[in-house]
Amino acid sequence: MSQIKPNSTSFLKEFFTLMLPTLLGNLLVVGMTLSDHVMTTALGGAETGGIFYANQLFLIYSYLVTGIEAALAITGAQSVGNGSKKSFQTMLSPAIFCTLTLSLLATIICILMPKVLISLFTGNGDAIGYGVRYLRIIALSFIPFSLSRMLISAARCHGRAMPSFCSAATALTSNVLLNALFIYVFDLGVVGIGASTLIARSAELIVAMISVRRSLGGEIKLSALLSLSASGVKSFLRALLPLLLGQLVWSASNLFSSTVISRSLGELSSAWGVTASLSSLAYTLMNATSSSAGVLVSRAVGRGDEDAREYASGRSTDRRTIPPLCTSSKPQFSFGAKGCAIHARPSHRFCLGEVISFSQKLFLLTSLLSFVLIFALREPFIALYRLSSPDAAAAREMMGVLAITFAATAYSAAALFGIVKSAGGIWSVILTDAFCFFALTLPLGLALFGSGASGATLLFALRLEHIVKCPIAYGMIRRGRFVKRLTKAT
Repeated sequence: MSQIKPNSTSFLKEFFTLMLPTLLGNLLVVGMTLSDHVMTTALGGAETGGIFYANQLFLIYSYLVTGIEAALAITGAQSVGNGSKKSFQTMLSPAIFCTLTLSLLATIICILMPKVLISLFTGNGDAIGYGVRYLRIIALSFIPFSLSRMLISAARCHGRAMPSFCSAATALTSNVLLNALFIYVFDLGVVGIGASTLIARSAELIVAMISVRRSLGGEIKLSALLSLSASGVKSFLRALLPLLLGQLVWSASNLFSSTVISRSLGELSSAWGVTASLSSLAYTLMNATSSSAGVLVSRAVGRGDEDAREYASGRSTDRRTIPPLCTSSKPQFSFGAKGCAIHARPSHRFCLGEVISFSQKLFLLTSLLSFVLIFALREPFIALYRLSSPDAAAAREMMGVLAITFAATAYSAAALFGIVKSAGGIWSVILTDAFCFFALTLPLGLALFGSGASGATLLFALRLEHIVKCPIAYGMIRRGRFVKRLTKAT
């Protein structure tokens, strides 16, 4: 293949076109949760605790939805990469079906067993009571929430990220206005906050449907969404099942960590709630970076370029340098089993090696920014929640530990999803997550539970796995034997 002068400008332009609207959308989603927490401070500590624990259950449910969304993002972007509209439709249909099934089951369980679920986090009777009321209402929002996530993911596969921002902006605006109305005017308390969340997520779905329809035009057809093909279901499930297994491991790790810290801190559990909220805010930056890189990686794999085949087979000679950019419209030469072929590459296509190289540098930058962000925001967060002196001191220590460990998360989690998973190496990531949880996090958590250790010590022990994953992720990418196309070539 002829050498082309590297130029990062075109890559960064496409990357940030995806990343910035996604980041703004993620920030608005977190802002919606934060508005619930902040406005409940006027109600009392028990109400705040009940809503926090109910939102922990929603977070676990959202991890499973994220698994389905990730399966659609990977298979859908690969389908877009190989230029097949029909293949993309066959990926979207089973994604919609799976998310509806999951959301319906989660809604039924949360409505019928709310007390049992909230009791997993706390033994405080008042907090459980308020959490039960809140959970039963927001459970009705699971279906519109998950459907909007699928539609937004479908748009991102085609390089359109604005629907994410538009729908999230609608949800946040509706939620804040309705919270103020229901709490301060009608004095509905926890019930009012739950109702505002339900209405806001319903409005989010409506806006997502409209914006995705306008962005994609005829790319998504309603008739195609209602039909399932055997080949499409098979390809989608091949990606979905291991991804769901991975999300279950991730959910178990987060549930276990949250339970150990909440029950160990006792009266200081509010400090953990504020720390977890700041962690969610930092997560938005990492998620936007990794998911945007993931779309570009999946597209490159879907195209089946010679560069992707060389990377997958380990024949690429130097993985430390940026490969030649495949952005020229001039004829390029590639060699296959039948000899030399001449073809032209559209200007928006990038080699897989290029995407991976630039993505790793952006992940390292995200890691540094996450560290700075958490340190800069810890005092404003403590002041915002009006914590007592003991709670504020505990939160300050935990946020310091969070800043250090989240810097590792920002690289390892982004690299494992944005590069390895998105290129088809799903099982490699699952085995890594499972090993770190069962061999490290679970034993450390059980050993420290009830030991009287401080919140900062507990948090460091339970997040140590993210530091361990950094060299593992780097080693996987260096070896490069994780690339796999999950959809049929056309």
